[in-house]
Amino acid sequence: MGLLDPEKPGQAQFFSPKKVAQAREKFLELENKKEQEQAQKEHDKLQKVIAREVKAAEAPEQKKAREAKKKPIKLPKKLKKKLNVLNERLEERARKRQQAKEEKAAQKAFQNRKAVKSPSCSKSQDTLVQRPKPPKQNPKNPPKPKSTLPASNLDNAVAPIPEKPKTTSSRFGRTIKPTQRVLDNL
Repeated sequence: MGLLDPEKPGQAQFFSPKKVAQAREKFLELENKKEQEQAQKEHDKLQKVIAREVKAAEAPEQKKAREAKKKPIKLPKKLKKKLNVLNERLEERARKRQQAKEEKAAQKAFQNRKAVKSPSCSKSQDTLVQRPKPPKQNPKNPPKPKSTLPASNLDNAVAPIPEKPKTTSSRFGRTIKPTQRVLDNL
């Protein structure tokens, strides 16, 4: 316990009253700290218990609120009728659009086919034959222009004489003349 003097075995060690008072204060401070820590731990435990109880009490209310959101809204009969009428109108419009698309596609298909009379058939037998499509041209390998010179004179020719560009017409019916630049390059 440290009450005996280490230099003189068997004799008690004496302390000044000041040191004894300091030792008591330190001991009391340590006791107070331990009590405060214990009280804080208990307080934390109680707070956790209270939080759990509050959460458990709120859980049924939150569940009811979630279920209420999931349930469809009950509308008055007048509003239901109006909604039904609007839905029917929308469906009818969609059907009309679909019909218009189908009719347009059928009309296009009909226009793409031409009635052609075959020479072996009589006048009463007309057959629908699809219009032949022009051959596709490869933009990387354009067809070579035909030479205007006969084959026998090709050996003597230095360069073929290009043809003068023709005037064309646009899809709107306007005539398109070749530009001066094109004519200069000839």
